[in-house]
Amino acid sequence: MIQAFMMEIREVQDEAAKAVLLLQVEQRKRDLEMKERQEREEREKDEATLKQLLSSNNSLYHGKRPCLPGTRVTILGDLEVWSLDENPAATRLFWIYGVAGCGKTAVAASISRLLDSSHRLTGSFFCRRDDEGQRNPRQLLGNFAYFLAHKHLTFKDALLKSLRDPGVSVNSDAESCFEFFLKRPISGSKQGPMVEPLVFVIDGLDECEESEFVASCLTLVVSEASWLKVIVTSREQPEIRRAFDESPLKKDHNLFKDEVR
Repeated sequence: MIQAFMMEIREVQDEAAKAVLLLQVEQRKRDLEMKERQEREEREKDEATLKQLLSSNNSLYHGKRPCLPGTRVTILGDLEVWSLDENPAATRLFWIYGVAGCGKTAVAASISRLLDSSHRLTGSFFCRRDDEGQRNPRQLLGNFAYFLAHKHLTFKDALLKSLRDPGVSVNSDAESCFEFFLKRPISGSKQGPMVEPLVFVIDGLDECEESEFVASCLTLVVSEASWLKVIVTSREQPEIRRAFDESPLKKDHNLFKDEVR
C-alpha cells in the first residue's frame, strides 16, 4: 500500500514537472516570436529610412539593352577580372570613355548583368540628361548610398545614424548629400570579412548635372574604401577627365578605339 502511494506521488511529480516544462517551452516560444517580430519591425523601420534615398525612376540597369552575343568580349572580360582583384593597392575606379553611340551603355548593361548574375553587383545608376531624376546628382549619390548600405553592415549603421540626424535632410544639395550619405558613413565604416570587392556601375556620367563634382566624389570614395570598386562610362569630357586624372586608383579605357568583338 505504501509502495502504491509512493508511485502515485511520483506520477503526480512527473506530471507537474511536465507541466512546468511545457510552460517553459511555451514561454520560450513566445519570447522568440516577440524577438523575431521586434527584429522584423526594426528592419522595416531601417528600410523605410533608407528608402528616402532611393529614386523611383528608371535608373537601374534592368531593361537596358546589353551588348550583342559575342561582341565586346575583351572589355567585358577585362572588367570581370578587374572586379575580382582584391589587392588594396589595385585600381578601384574603371573609367570607360568614348564618343556618343560607341556602345558605352551596352557595355555598362552587360557588365551589370554579369556581376548581378554572380551576386557581385552592389547597384547601378544609368544617367539620362532628358530625365530629371536620372540627371540629378543628388539622386545618383543617394542611390549609391542606398545600395551600398544593403551590402556593407557598418556602412549601413553609419548611414542610418546620419539619416536620423534632425539636422540632415535628403533634399539637401548634392554636396551635403555626399558629405552625410557617403563620405562620413564610409569614414566611419570598418572593413568587413568580404571575399570579393563590392562593385557599383554608373553609366553616362556626362549626362549627369555637376558631372565634375560627382567624378571628384567617386575618386574620394574609392580612395577611402578599399572594399569598393566603381565602373563608370561617359564621353571624354575635360571636366570628368580632370577629376579622374587626379586619382592614382583610376584605370581608363577608350571604347571607341576597340573593334566590336
